[in-house]
Amino acid sequence: MEANAYAALKELDYFMSREDSYRYSFGGRAIELRKKPFDMVFLVNRQNRAGKTFNEVEDLMELLGLGLYLLGGPLGKEQADTFDNIVHQLNEQKGKYYGKTAHYASFGAAELRFRPQALQQEVKRQQTLEALEQLLYGGFDWEPVEARRRLDALRTFNKEVAPPQLRAANSRSEDASRWQEAQTTLHTWQNQIEEALWEEWQASDFRAFIRTEAQQNFAGRSLGNLQEALKRLLQEARQLHSELEQKAKESVEKYNQLVGGIDQRANKADQKGGFLGFGRRDDTEPVFTRSTLPGLQNTAKEAALTKGRAKLAEDAVRALEELLRELGTARERIEKYKDGLSRGNDEDLLQKRDKDQNPFTLTLPPAYLKTEGQVQAQQPDLHWNLEALLKNPEDEVKQKLDSPSIAFAQWLQESLQRKETDSELWESVERTFREADDISSPAWDYEDAWVSNPGLGYREQVHILGIEDSSNREHPLIASEDFKNLLASNLHDRMRLQAVSTGDNARILFYKIEASIPAFTLRGIGIYREKYRALSEDRSFHIHRHWENNLPDLFPAPSEEQVAQVWTKARALELLSKSEEGYGFVDRRQGTSRRHLLGISPSQAFEALGKDFFAFKELEAQVKAEEAKRLRDPDKLQNMKNRLPNVIQERRGLTEEPTWDEAERAIFGKELKVLEQWLEYLKTIRPEAGNDDFPAL
Repeated sequence: MEANAYAALKELDYFMSREDSYRYSFGGRAIELRKKPFDMVFLVNRQNRAGKTFNEVEDLMELLGLGLYLLGGPLGKEQADTFDNIVHQLNEQKGKYYGKTAHYASFGAAELRFRPQALQQEVKRQQTLEALEQLLYGGFDWEPVEARRRLDALRTFNKEVAPPQLRAANSRSEDASRWQEAQTTLHTWQNQIEEALWEEWQASDFRAFIRTEAQQNFAGRSLGNLQEALKRLLQEARQLHSELEQKAKESVEKYNQLVGGIDQRANKADQKGGFLGFGRRDDTEPVFTRSTLPGLQNTAKEAALTKGRAKLAEDAVRALEELLRELGTARERIEKYKDGLSRGNDEDLLQKRDKDQNPFTLTLPPAYLKTEGQVQAQQPDLHWNLEALLKNPEDEVKQKLDSPSIAFAQWLQESLQRKETDSELWESVERTFREADDISSPAWDYEDAWVSNPGLGYREQVHILGIEDSSNREHPLIASEDFKNLLASNLHDRMRLQAVSTGDNARILFYKIEASIPAFTLRGIGIYREKYRALSEDRSFHIHRHWENNLPDLFPAPSEEQVAQVWTKARALELLSKSEEGYGFVDRRQGTSRRHLLGISPSQAFEALGKDFFAFKELEAQVKAEEAKRLRDPDKLQNMKNRLPNVIQERRGLTEEPTWDEAERAIFGKELKVLEQWLEYLKTIRPEAGNDDFPAL
């Protein structure tokens, strides 16, 4: 199993680290990949970061299912934001640890369920019936004053539109053409007036206005109160519509009569010359003169205004009719829901206490506590949302009322308040929260020392807390220090804790993510590699056998130049020495000092140091610390400058010593190069330069 797992990780790591397209053969077909198979891979282990162990496969399946469920809900948004940030870091070539890209992530999840006793559920059912009775039939009358004012304002509703410039006839011969032009212009103007009235009316949004006024006055009233008030308002709106329609009819008729008279006179045949120019001239003065324009324009405007107002009144009638239909439908559905609830048909409200024993689900109040003396249910303070009732009344009723007899947050708050008087209850709450916090730790483990340094890579940690309403600053998990200490005991933990609204007042969700971790830091991965190497000699663990020796190892490897630097300086600073067993150094990684043996010859030890990345980093840290200490001491620095030429000379001699074989002399040559570069660097250091000793007064 370990060898297979290591091989799978090697393949994933290799293909997720490639930036180019590539081909491979599978099942007799050539497959070309143009992008990474994944941006991030989740790893799940049977033991999590808190030390909780889940040995059954079913337990891990439950964890994966819970993780997928949370990913698809409100908590998934926070995870998506986290992963967008990580992918951006990877695309920017960050998120690397010693050249190895941190492709891996893990998560942990747990949920706390609130399950009051059956008796409390029955109490809640009765409270629901009482609330629905009040919603349907209670309350007191309402008069939609503001909406009535809006309707009354339609009698004088106006929107100014600039009048057109009409041209009067200067002679009898121009009457027909100028009059035809004026009729077209006036008709366009009338349309503009009506459109302007309609746009102004739509901007005022009477439908939204009447609904808003109804919502604002809904408190303390029932749907029946609203219906009666709106019916009275509808009757008034219909009367107003009839009144405005009559005015519009009269205004249009008056305008048409005026137009008809002018039209008859303006289009009358000009008789100044009679037939073929013979006869007497009866009328030489124009009919469509400037004196007719003001009256004509005023009459046209009045006709357009009254028509437009009548249309607006008709729209107001339709808006009220629509709202009343919606109210009637909602009321019928609520009455049906209430009738079913009174007969005990609502299985949700009458559900029995959940006995789910899933390893990632904990229940409050605990089953072992006695029910006597626990927090009792109370009648909630309801604020109905009218729009929600009209849209889906059953859902709005359930959202407001279909819950345990007391909200989880309220129960937690009261448990906290009774901390001193009922210690058993509070201790059970505290124990349950600590257990949920441990269970939800990410289901893997890694070497903290290699990923905790922000200078080495980019690690992301997010702890998401799903509560009913994260914007509620009075929620005990947000406002109470006692609960904060259970969830995040220090400032660092609190900074990465994010509350997310779920809308569920009977559950609290824990979802923890750790991401952007390289594979070589996974705890125990060294054992996996040993099994892989030991078994790979006589069998293959890869899809293709030629991948056995061609895929890069999961562990990073320092360059030959880096190994030469650390090797040479460690020997010069007496950190790496030779003993009877061979070359080695004092290793302090496990908290105790023990000698780490590299090899019996320089070449063997040098090669071993280059292959053991963790040993290399340990020795490198020791070299840096010792070198920095000596550079700060002028005497020790000068001693290094004085002795290095002799050491260089001695190493140069070994490179030409025939008693050493070629591999060893090559190591001496690397040492010589490092020593020469080191000496040149030390010559540039002048401890006395830059001193700024300000004399004291």
